Amino acid sequence: DDYTVISATDGDGGFQKAKIDQPDLILLDINMPKKNGIATCEALRTDNATKHIPIIMLTAYGDVDTRTRSYLGGADDFLDKPFHLEELMARVYSKMKRVIEARDGIKKNATIECGNLVLNIDKIEVVVSGKIIPLSVLEFNLLRFFLENIDRVVTREMILVGVWKGADVNDRTVDTHLVSLRKRLLEFNRSITTIYGAGYILKSVEVAAVSELPND
Repeated sequence: DDYTVISATDGDGGFQKAKIDQPDLILLDINMPKKNGIATCEALRTDNATKHIPIIMLTAYGDVDTRTRSYLGGADDFLDKPFHLEELMARVYSKMKRVIEARDGIKKNATIECGNLVLNIDKIEVVVSGKIIPLSVLEFNLLRFFLENIDRVVTREMILVGVWKGADVNDRTVDTHLVSLRKRLLEFNRSITTIYGAGYILKSVEVAAVSELPND
């Protein structure tokens, strides 16, 4: 998924690599040699070079005590084994998005433009070809999610994390709201396209339909 991955085989090695390489995110097991995951997490949180890095714990020990000690040790998130890869990637995406926004200084009180559409975050307003398009807050947030991830294929899991913030909703919820959003944006000269088996994408340039002609 275009992430560069650095690995370590034990807690001490992971701590040292994190100090040197300064990753944007750390995935941390608990049952590791030399220094277990919770101790490693605590060490990362007390070191000035690494205390700001988001940490997701991945472990087969999903009991309340282990979760509590992980969060008290400084973990940002916790995922039980076995887990679905799609859920892990959605959580990674959510954390990385915040890291990139903070690093690049992305302003929240701004407008986003794409084709003939302008989205005003302060006013919660969408204008297409000079005409205000009435959207619900959820539809607005869904459109904003696509505009902030333009030219990138996003999965349903990423949308659920980014728009519904982990609320207990299913994949059909995404599909239903996408249908509604598309109907409201018929005059928008871009489209949210379904990539079968992968997810959805909003492209920054208008894609012309090409039909195949029979050979002479």
